[in-house]
Amino acid sequence: NLISKKNINGDEKYYDTVSNSSYSNYKCKFENMINYFLLKACLLNNKSLDTKYKIALIGNSHAQMYAPSITPHLKEKSLQALLISNTGCLPTLTVNLSKSCMIRAKEHFEKYAIDKNIEIIILATTWSHDKIFDGEKYINNDPLIISKSLIDIINKLKNKNKKVFLIGPIQRPNYMFPQNLSRLIKFNHIEENQIESYLRINRTIYNNNYSKSIKLLKSELNNNFIDVSEILCNEKFCFFADENGSYFADDGHLSKYGASLVENKFEIVFK
Repeated sequence: NLISKKNINGDEKYYDTVSNSSYSNYKCKFENMINYFLLKACLLNNKSLDTKYKIALIGNSHAQMYAPSITPHLKEKSLQALLISNTGCLPTLTVNLSKSCMIRAKEHFEKYAIDKNIEIIILATTWSHDKIFDGEKYINNDPLIISKSLIDIINKLKNKNKKVFLIGPIQRPNYMFPQNLSRLIKFNHIEENQIESYLRINRTIYNNNYSKSIKLLKSELNNNFIDVSEILCNEKFCFFADENGSYFADDGHLSKYGASLVENKFEIVFK
């Protein structure tokens, strides 16, 4: 069982545990924001004044949500990282979500790709979109198309002497998970024995969407592919929460707690 009855009925109500994750995904504090070649960027581990950033976390808000996963490693090594988030777009160049996203992604790329300070890039993005833009028209999305576009941008960055890591796809709830579940529990709209079924989804759904992409990316990137689904899923299920809280802050961004669970996956970046 993922949840002990003590946790649901005990002193600390389980609905509090779940609702604490609500909207707890990472947001840059004002004092950490910088002007980066006329783009808004965020310095991670800003207090480390003795170093200039060498690492960049790049993507959209689904890259930003991993900031708490890498910050402990930055602190341990007295390093800074730069977060460049192109919110609402993909980081990719050959396909994107719209024409304006494609232009913005190219503008971003042209700045961080030539930045001599950046030695290591961690890329992350969303994968589950109905339609994507191929430069001329909207086409039906297949995660493999995004995967190939990510390989394209990684190769371009490698040509600029960057070491690149890619964070793989995760299974998202696709509804406001901690908000909904905490309300159901608080107002007794859910039986105790039903709670556990809310916390997980059948692994085959994830496999059907992403197994081909993961196979391709692992063969192309080897250890530079960071598969966080290995933490968030087991062989049968992908999980949205456990008895200590919700992995998600909303319908798809990892909560502070969720980000902490995958922290060890980023050790490879700092070796």
